Amino acid sequence: MPALRRALAVGAATASLAAVTVIAAPSAFAGAEYCTLGSVPLTNQNTWVRVDPKLDHSEVMYTVAAGSGFRLVSGPLTSDGLVWMYGHPNGGWTDGWVPAMNLTCWR
Repeated sequence: MPALRRALAVGAATASLAAVTVIAAPSAFAGAEYCTLGSVPLTNQNTWVRVDPKLDHSEVMYTVAAGSGFRLVSGPLTSDGLVWMYGHPNGGWTDGWVPAMNLTCWR
């Protein structure tokens, strides 16, 4: 964890604060550190982009093809037992929600 090593270099107080932060992080967001806002991970399958982060009762706006870039502008958020990320494919599409597991940055 390079971030933790940097924290240790700053001092003991900073390192202990970083440790508390890591322990307090919700386990549902454990892979989110790779899905940084502004990044453009690829979709690992054809992915519906939804108006709301829900599997049911949420309008599908469009489909992003597998292997397409998806720029992250917000998230993560947990709903319906899934972690969701908010963003859009390149090319001026409307922002929407996709399951994080459909992005290559999620582990």
